[in-house]
Amino acid sequence: MSEFGRWTKGVAVVKGITGKILRIDLTAGRITVDEPGEAFYRQYLGGAGIV
Repeated sequence: MSEFGRWTKGVAVVKGITGKILRIDLTAGRITVDEPGEAFYRQYLGGAGIV
């Protein structure tokens, strides 16, 4: 088990979320951080469906 979660049958199980999504555009060489609201996370299976 790591500091952030554990592995179950080859799948990482995350303990929680940070409320941020890191987007990396390799073509443009740009990095942005999105901070969507609670409704966004509830819509996508409690955050698990975002990955």
